[in-house]
Amino acid sequence: MSATSLMLSGLGLITSVGYSVEGSCAAIRCGITRPHSIDGMNVWDPEAEREVPLVGHPIAGLTDGFQGIGRWFRLGRYALLDLLRYAHLDLDDASFWRPCGLIACLPEPNPDRFAFPSEQAQALPLRLMRALGLPLLASSVACIEAGPPGPLMALRLARQRIAEGTWQRAIILAVDSLVDESSLRWLKEARRLKTPERPTGLMPGEAGACFLVEPPRHAGERGEALVGDCTLARPPHTELPAIRHGQVLSGAIHDALAGGTRVGDILGNHNGEEARAMAWGTTRLSLPPGALEAHHAETWPAVSLGDVGAASTAVSICVAARAFTRRYARNDATLVWCLADDGTAGACVVRRNPARS
Repeated sequence: MSATSLMLSGLGLITSVGYSVEGSCAAIRCGITRPHSIDGMNVWDPEAEREVPLVGHPIAGLTDGFQGIGRWFRLGRYALLDLLRYAHLDLDDASFWRPCGLIACLPEPNPDRFAFPSEQAQALPLRLMRALGLPLLASSVACIEAGPPGPLMALRLARQRIAEGTWQRAIILAVDSLVDESSLRWLKEARRLKTPERPTGLMPGEAGACFLVEPPRHAGERGEALVGDCTLARPPHTELPAIRHGQVLSGAIHDALAGGTRVGDILGNHNGEEARAMAWGTTRLSLPPGALEAHHAETWPAVSLGDVGAASTAVSICVAARAFTRRYARNDATLVWCLADDGTAGACVVRRNPARS
């Protein structure tokens, strides 16, 4: 166990295939998917020679009628409620909450996608804290707007604050929706959506995912799995071909697997786009010799959920932790990776809690 490893001691998840972390992770494991047509967004079907509704993965009944930050608030609220339930957290336990931080991970503030200012998004974690009555200090709340790498950046920040003694633990929350109106328009204009005439596009989805991290000595019986150091790599500039993005991702994964780590499962934000597939293929060919078990498995949560954007890495971490808890992980280490649209890549290794072996 690395001295810098943090214990994943609580999970929360809301997705289109489950309103809990247990249900969502079981559905992802089984490959269950619940796509729906999206009202108000039509695409051309060349075979039928007419427009047909776009198909995606909205969370029916939960986010209907909400847009933008309002939609993120709904996702974040239900994910945090699931964490409170799952980890049996008591809101009246001041000794637990006073030294706890909350980091919200959101999409990048892209003016082509969002009409609202970044300042409104940055207020989301405080709104959630007050709405749920979380007895946190306002000074212990932070926001990271970085897309899929955000949860890895948040893990770095949490590790730093815990090492300094500022916090004893932290909740990391990630939310995103690619099925709200502005996101769908943005994706359609960029020709990124999966449609009858573009089968290699992405299917839009949405999710809220969160997890509690703390030093192993504080986690006690809550400990689910360990997460080690997170590696991040940025391209020299964003206008690079997919193969170069794959080389950047390869560097991040090599750093995460340093020391001869051998993984049995791989989870990443592969979303069906040709560029993402080419980047992963480039990376896959350059993995360190002996890094993979002979019977390893690659799992892409987007198969069940669609692309959930900034929430994707947190979803993968939850899925990895549950695999250890339910004892179907293929060995003691799982690789989680992510790749952002601008080529920023990240990786971490989630490990079995030896106390639960």
